[in-house]
Amino acid sequence: IDMTLNINGYFDLKTLSAVKAFQSKYASEVLVPWGMKSPSGFVYYTTQKKANEIYCKRAFNLNLKQLFKVTMA
Repeated sequence: IDMTLNINGYFDLKTLSAVKAFQSKYASEVLVPWGMKSPSGFVYYTTQKKANEIYCKRAFNLNLKQLFKVTMA
Protein backbone atom coordinates (compact mmCIF):
# COMPACT_ATOMS: atom_id res chain seq x y z
CA ILE A 1 0.00 0.00 0.00
CA ASP A 2 1.35 3.41 -0.96
CA MET A 3 1.94 5.29 2.26
CA THR A 4 2.92 8.49 0.44
CA LEU A 5 -0.64 9.66 -0.15
CA ASN A 6 -1.27 13.31 0.48
CA ILE A 7 -4.17 14.08 2.76
CA ASN A 8 -5.76 16.76 0.63
CA GLY A 9 -9.49 16.13 0.78
CA TYR A 10 -9.63 14.71 -2.75
CA PHE A 11 -10.46 11.12 -3.66
CA ASP A 12 -8.22 10.97 -6.71
CA LEU A 13 -6.80 8.07 -8.74
CA LYS A 14 -3.92 7.59 -6.30
CA THR A 15 -6.41 7.35 -3.40
CA LEU A 16 -8.59 4.94 -5.36
CA SER A 17 -5.59 2.75 -6.06
CA ALA A 18 -4.63 2.74 -2.37
CA VAL A 19 -8.17 1.83 -1.30
CA LYS A 20 -8.28 -1.05 -3.77
CA ALA A 21 -4.90 -2.30 -2.54
CA PHE A 22 -6.17 -2.09 1.06
CA GLN A 23 -9.35 -3.98 0.14
CA SER A 24 -7.32 -6.67 -1.61
CA LYS A 25 -4.97 -7.07 1.34
CA TYR A 26 -7.86 -7.45 3.80
CA ALA A 27 -10.27 -9.13 1.38
CA SER A 28 -11.50 -11.74 3.86
CA GLU A 29 -12.75 -9.00 6.19
CA VAL A 30 -13.64 -6.29 3.68
CA LEU A 31 -14.85 -7.97 0.48
CA VAL A 32 -15.96 -11.50 1.36
CA PRO A 33 -18.79 -10.38 3.71
CA TRP A 34 -20.34 -8.64 0.69
CA GLY A 35 -19.81 -11.65 -1.54
CA MET A 36 -17.23 -9.74 -3.58
CA LYS A 37 -14.06 -11.16 -5.11
CA SER A 38 -12.39 -8.00 -6.34
CA PRO A 39 -11.95 -4.55 -4.79
CA SER A 40 -14.48 -1.84 -5.56
CA GLY A 41 -12.70 1.23 -4.27
CA PHE A 42 -15.82 2.23 -2.33
CA VAL A 43 -15.05 3.03 1.32
CA TYR A 44 -18.14 1.60 2.98
CA TYR A 45 -18.94 -0.26 6.20
CA THR A 46 -16.41 -3.09 6.15
CA THR A 47 -13.59 -0.99 4.67
CA GLN A 48 -14.22 1.73 7.27
CA LYS A 49 -14.39 -0.88 10.02
CA LYS A 50 -11.04 -2.45 9.10
CA ALA A 51 -9.30 0.90 8.64
CA ASN A 52 -10.58 2.06 12.05
CA GLU A 53 -9.43 -1.17 13.69
CA ILE A 54 -5.92 -0.77 12.29
CA TYR A 55 -5.66 2.94 13.07
CA CYS A 56 -7.25 2.82 16.53
CA LYS A 57 -5.81 -0.59 17.49
CA ARG A 58 -9.14 -1.89 18.80
CA ALA A 59 -12.11 -3.85 17.53
CA PHE A 60 -15.09 -2.10 15.99
CA ASN A 61 -18.49 -3.72 15.52
CA LEU A 62 -21.04 -3.00 12.85
CA ASN A 63 -24.47 -2.06 14.18
CA LEU A 64 -27.53 -4.16 13.35
CA LYS A 65 -28.58 -1.98 10.41
CA GLN A 66 -25.09 -2.21 8.90
CA LEU A 67 -24.88 -5.99 9.48
CA PHE A 68 -28.26 -6.45 7.82
CA LYS A 69 -27.19 -4.44 4.79
CA VAL A 70 -23.95 -6.45 4.45
CA THR A 71 -25.64 -9.81 4.80
CA MET A 72 -28.39 -8.90 2.33
CA ALA A 73 -25.89 -7.85 -0.37
